[in-house]
Amino acid sequence: MQQDNLFSKPAEYTIDSCSLMAMFNDEPWTSKKTTPGLWERISGLIADGVIISHAEVLAEIKKDGKKGEELFNWANAHTAIFKPHDIGVEGPVIRGMSAKYKHLISNYGKATDAYADPWLVAQAKTKELKIITQETRSGVGSK
Repeated sequence: MQQDNLFSKPAEYTIDSCSLMAMFNDEPWTSKKTTPGLWERISGLIADGVIISHAEVLAEIKKDGKKGEELFNWANAHTAIFKPHDIGVEGPVIRGMSAKYKHLISNYGKATDAYADPWLVAQAKTKELKIITQETRSGVGSK
């Protein structure tokens, strides 16, 4: 796993927009208002570089105004968490997924929450990260 600098910890997790949305909403048990200690711990792991995300997740947050102003402002203030595309290694992973998981790939760029997903999966696979998400398995191959 690659570190951003000599003093940062190696990334272990990549976080999806749905999990960030859950933390910035008022209702779920994972919200930072309901469980501030959880948010403080996650925020610390983000600051340490243990939790990262993908540039496509940032684009998804910016594209969809329904994700909330507080999350939008937080994401814009923490752009370093959102790592850029690494087409050379992520591209082949996405191409490999496309035959079995067409629903993931075909949603790219459409007004849907799914378009960052293939990039997040590719980032996790190539950097050996665990994915933090609120999503459940659905669609082709879910059973």
